[in-house]
Amino acid sequence: MLSSSTTTITFRISKKYEDSLHRKSEQERVSLNIVANKILGEYIEWQQLVEKLGTIILSKEISILNLKSELDLFGKMSIYAI
Repeated sequence: MLSSSTTTITFRISKKYEDSLHRKSEQERVSLNIVANKILGEYIEWQQLVEKLGTIILSKEISILNLKSELDLFGKMSIYAI
């Protein structure tokens, strides 16, 4: 069994975020600690990937429109090439 080390830290957050965290932990029926660790872990891991790859986050709608435009352009270029 793998063991992970933990540490205890204290920091201040806005009341709005505290309320949201408590609601999330109640909805998922897990401790506030689990919710906070999950959120922090996902943010840190995602942020490192974004910084490494230089990724730009787009909404699904924009991504689909851009992909459709690229495919349309590619199709027209293929027709002209023939």
